[in-house]
Amino acid sequence: MKKIVLSLMLAVSLAACGEKTESPKENEKPVVKIGVSLPLSGPMAYVGKVLKTTVSLVEKDLSDEIRNEYEFIIEDNSFDTKRAAMINNKFFNNDKVDAILDVGSKVGLITYPLADKNKVIHISLATEKAVAKGAYSFINWAQPSDTAKKMVDKILKDKINNIVIFTQEDQAMVAISDELKRGFENNNIKYIEKKNNHGEKDFNTVLNDLMLFEPQLFILLEYTPSINVLIKRIKEMNFSAQVTSVETFGYMDNKEDIEGLWYSDAPDIKNEYRDKFIRHNKSENTYGVGYIYDSLNMLVQAFENATDNNVLEAFKNIKKYEGVVGTLEQDEQGVIHSQAVIKKIVNGQPVVVEE
Repeated sequence: MKKIVLSLMLAVSLAACGEKTESPKENEKPVVKIGVSLPLSGPMAYVGKVLKTTVSLVEKDLSDEIRNEYEFIIEDNSFDTKRAAMINNKFFNNDKVDAILDVGSKVGLITYPLADKNKVIHISLATEKAVAKGAYSFINWAQPSDTAKKMVDKILKDKINNIVIFTQEDQAMVAISDELKRGFENNNIKYIEKKNNHGEKDFNTVLNDLMLFEPQLFILLEYTPSINVLIKRIKEMNFSAQVTSVETFGYMDNKEDIEGLWYSDAPDIKNEYRDKFIRHNKSENTYGVGYIYDSLNMLVQAFENATDNNVLEAFKNIKKYEGVVGTLEQDEQGVIHSQAVIKKIVNGQPVVVEE
């Protein structure tokens, strides 16, 4: 039997301690506990909710022939680092998890030292390579170097210049911005960067100042609500420039304001799997679902194939994995690479237009 435990309340005593799960009785399979920390509320809830339902698809698709049972313990971190830290405390001290999956660089950065300390394997759907510097931590997402290069190649092809980057002060957004700027400087593309804090809503002054620059393209490395406000103000001020993003259009719940716009992103689910996920999740939103599905199945593969309980070594040995997002390749630093793509919003949904 496989089971999912969804705990949205952290009312459990976080100070409680106990031993690891007792050894299974005869004819019983060992139970592997995997903690899953997701943004089920807050600015990333649109993504987190569909990731949660995808966990149940992983559970459904597990073979009856596997040698372990898998228990997925899901918690809501609201994309908040303090709440994520509380959840990590619960995972390690109460649940005694055998593995952790989380989402977002800022969450992964607070998890990896604890994963090392507790010798628990940790996968983060994140872009910040520092998350993978822990011996027990890995990241699985299209890397900033790949998504930024895809953006720069598109800009060069379309002969675009005078670019404005709006960058929110967030590890993932800054990492993408750094790669974009490197690409622009290497190709003599003029740009200006404007940084802001999370939740910023007043962009009138900075946009007015940009009029003289005559931008041809705005790149918005922002989460909601800032990205929504920026898109609205750029339209209201009648800039002739195009508007795009790296990844962040995919995070937006309401895509009406970005209909027809292109952007660079991580790959989507391959077409042959798309209908399956939409039916199961009862949602057209497939953002990130392939990554959580493949990551959890890679974990299961490692636990199933581990010899002498060396799950870490078994996971490191998965150098290439054919997943629902395509080919995933793991390097020596624990970074799992995938191919970046260009997408376009068509009828409210992201569509891959260039691989």
